[in-house]
Amino acid sequence: MNRKRDINDWLLWLMVFRIFMDWYGWKSLLLCLVGAVVLYGATRIIDERMRGKE
Repeated sequence: MNRKRDINDWLLWLMVFRIFMDWYGWKSLLLCLVGAVVLYGATRIIDERMRGKE
């Protein structure tokens, strides 16, 4: 059951990726990925600092 859900998730992401690439180009995709990494890093740093205060 779990494996089928994982495969369906990957297929969904591939379809979203395909639609995104049809509408936009590689530069916007790269910009979105960089933005996602920056946001992930920021939330991790904030979480670490909040744990330190407790």
